[in-house]
Amino acid sequence: MLKKRHMTIAACFAAGAMLVSGLAAQSATKVKWDVKLIDQRGPFRTADVTRPTGKEAMTQILGGPGNGSEAGYLLYTKMAAGAHGPALFTLAVDDLYLVLSGKMTVQIGTDKFVAGPNSGVYIPAGIPHATWNAESEPEANIEVITPAPSLDLLSMLTPATPRKVDNAAQYVREAPPLPATLKPGLNGQQLFSLRGTSTPN
Repeated sequence: MLKKRHMTIAACFAAGAMLVSGLAAQSATKVKWDVKLIDQRGPFRTADVTRPTGKEAMTQILGGPGNGSEAGYLLYTKMAAGAHGPALFTLAVDDLYLVLSGKMTVQIGTDKFVAGPNSGVYIPAGIPHATWNAESEPEANIEVITPAPSLDLLSMLTPATPRKVDNAAQYVREAPPLPATLKPGLNGQQLFSLRGTSTPN
C-alpha cells in the first residue's frame, strides 16, 4: 500500500513536471510584443508620441483589420534607449519600416544594420528579422505589414532562428536627399521598387 502511494505521488510529480515543461515550451514558441490597438475610426488616427520611459518598446496599431483597414497593418512604434521589439521572427507577408527619428538596429537573418532617420527597411515574407534600439536616444518608426490575412497580429508572427540571407544589405535603404528646390505638391521619394518591375532604385 505504501509502495502504491509513493508511485502515485511520483506519477503526480512527473505529470506536473511534464505540464510545466510543456507550458514553458509553448510560451517559448510565442513571440512577445507590447501592442496597443488605437480604436479611433475615420481617416485620421492619433499616435501617442510621448517620449518612451525605461526600456519599453510600445507599438500602436493605427490601422488594421481590427479598426477599419482591411488591406494591411499600419503601426507606430517608439523604443526607449536599449529597448527591444519582438525577438527574431518571420511573417508570411511583407514587412516595411520607415525610421522617423533615432536609430533602429535591424537584424535580417544573421546580419545586423543600423537604420537612421528617413531610412526604409523592406523585409520580404519569410525572412527572419528583429528590431531594437541599441542607442542612447529614443527611436520611432512607422511599420506597414501587408496584406493583413488575420485580425490577430501576434498570430501572424512565427518565432525564427537566425539563418544567412543573401545580400541582406539590399533591404535597408536611406532616402535620397531632397532637391534644393521642391516642386509644388507632393515630392515623392522611392526607396524600393515595386515587386515585379525591373526598374532599379
